[in-house]
Amino acid sequence: MGARLIGIRVRTRESDPHGKGVLLLLLPYRGCCCCCVGGAMSASAAQKAAALQLALEESSGDESLSPRNRKQTPRPSPTAADKARALHQEMSDEDDDDEDERARARFLAACAAVKAANGGAPWGESGRLARKVAIVTGGGKGIGAGIARAFAEQGACVVLADLDFAAATALAAEITASGAGGSGVPLRCDARSDLPEAVRLAVEGLGQLDVLVNNAGWHPPNSTVEQTTQALMLEQCQLHIVGPFLGIQAAAKHLELSKGAVINVSSTSGIGGQELAAAYSASKAGLIGLTKSLAIDLGPRNIKVNCICPGGVMTPLMDQALLSYDDPAAALAAGAATVKYLQPEGAGQFGQPSHLGAAALFLATSDSSYVTGQVIVVDGGSSLG
Repeated sequence: MGARLIGIRVRTRESDPHGKGVLLLLLPYRGCCCCCVGGAMSASAAQKAAALQLALEESSGDESLSPRNRKQTPRPSPTAADKARALHQEMSDEDDDDEDERARARFLAACAAVKAANGGAPWGESGRLARKVAIVTGGGKGIGAGIARAFAEQGACVVLADLDFAAATALAAEITASGAGGSGVPLRCDARSDLPEAVRLAVEGLGQLDVLVNNAGWHPPNSTVEQTTQALMLEQCQLHIVGPFLGIQAAAKHLELSKGAVINVSSTSGIGGQELAAAYSASKAGLIGLTKSLAIDLGPRNIKVNCICPGGVMTPLMDQALLSYDDPAAALAAGAATVKYLQPEGAGQFGQPSHLGAAALFLATSDSSYVTGQVIVVDGGSSLG
């Protein structure tokens, strides 16, 4: 009977890193029919296949590919360095868990203190946001602080969710000392990923949620197209799109109960673009798109979703952004000069956080009960050209 070809499955590191065997070798075989392949094999053919398998293992430099060697070679014992690394990782994980638990306990204790100071309720009993609870991300300073102050003045209990816990704590103390009708409770929060937990804690500690303000943001230094890395683009989208979405996703069931509101803080850069800021502008444009889509999805559940687009606003973030320019003072003057129409702070002046607080207050209250999916530009008219 004539020679036949049989397929022998072997492995190499290059062709099959996962060891599933994908390389087929064709060897001559004299047998009765194709169904004998994989069954009885002539001694010479089997020897050739075994020799070829061994040669491939040796050429790959990895003898562990051989089943024989895998059985005979004992697993290396972990070195002292390996044990130290494993212990360090275990301790780091425990430290993270401990810190999370401490943060939770600290927040709940602050909620209890606010309630005790207000006769059992965390909020004020008068004002346009009386008996309401709001979360403001990036609430410790800048635009977030302007929004938090506006809400607290109208009776809300505001969770100041900020990565800068010291700033959030200082603002909470300021709100309390001011005698505003509402209150502030600080919470350390990374808006890129922590919002679901922030929502859970707010409801656990304060009993409800009525308003979620996605304000946290960061404007990176100016960069050309070539200088804008994939990592920067992903970071900006995580902060300005993914993080807010995760917060809204977690808050939706609570906002449905309260017929509440979502307010996303984007930027005029998300509408008209900005020179040397592709990642920032693109991510802020994405937040506008998210606002409109979720207004459609959540409208039937009686949740308003709107967006504010600030222009130039004097905040610590603005100060940081100006440092990207060779002449920060000239850049500030040039930007302020675009505010040609409304100049409540005087000619050639950027806006203030309080201007954004007023806009957010409108969107948070029943004054905007018939408004959703809208983008409100607060820039003194500078985007008009």
